[in-house]
Amino acid sequence: MIATVEAQDAAVDHDVLDDVQDEHGKLGRIAEQRGQTAEAIAFYQQSLRERPNGTVRDRLAKLDAAAAAAHDVLTPVALRGPFQTLKEFCAGHTTFDGETIPCDPDAAFPSEVYEGPTAIPRGEGPILEARVIWAPGMTSPTTEAEVLVMLAIRTDKGWFVSPPVADVYNPGAFGIHASMTAKALELADLVTGGAPELSYRFVSNRYDSDMGVNEYEDSVETSLVVCGVGPSGKPSCTAAILQEHQSERAVLFPEEDEPGAKHELWNTRYSLKTTIAPAGTITIESADTLPEMVQPLLGTRPLTFP
Repeated sequence: MIATVEAQDAAVDHDVLDDVQDEHGKLGRIAEQRGQTAEAIAFYQQSLRERPNGTVRDRLAKLDAAAAAAHDVLTPVALRGPFQTLKEFCAGHTTFDGETIPCDPDAAFPSEVYEGPTAIPRGEGPILEARVIWAPGMTSPTTEAEVLVMLAIRTDKGWFVSPPVADVYNPGAFGIHASMTAKALELADLVTGGAPELSYRFVSNRYDSDMGVNEYEDSVETSLVVCGVGPSGKPSCTAAILQEHQSERAVLFPEEDEPGAKHELWNTRYSLKTTIAPAGTITIESADTLPEMVQPLLGTRPLTFP
């Protein structure tokens, strides 16, 4: 297996590296040029796990369309389940490092962390019920320091639970605070010819101040998750699709700033328009200048629930 870009011999055409920036993306291009398809696919997948990149995803799609689709935030992912009850899900819930953590589907969200709808009236099917539930993301220093937010959907087969669609991190340090506000949790017929889909729209807020450098960072993001039930009868959901972003880094106390102090400040705003066509496609477009990591969202793809 190739280890680093620098380790490649002089026979490599380094012009192929101009359209990717990260190490694993470059290694994938080199492996692809050499005809090492399996290695190229592995490097491209690792690159996409580290950060979204439209060029890398397009290269991967030429080699393995299914693998590329799995790294697209717009591709619905099957939920875990079925569980007869949400308590059954919680009994086996673990953190990302495999450690079992507390989970109670009936627990109210920690105060000042979440507000907005957490359930929908019962539907006629195949989505009979939907809830927003949470579980701790860690065991220390407190179980509520990181809150993982998940969607739970009930069909006639039982309950199914999504991967975390958002997380809220409050370490308990002075000047750091995060919260979520759900704007909509509703069933609507978004795609013609099937059952109503579930849409979940929420706003994430985070504030972080540093008195040592006299700066603060503040961000607000709106996101959308779309879930549906296809021929498999098993619910699937997209990951959180970014809709709006606003962030800034600014001086905390201008009147107390030291003479000659230098700050790297910014104020960033952009939005994306998401359109779901009845025929079963999802289109994302924007008139704003977008950061590189957001650009892969643009375009039109099928919105298919397996």
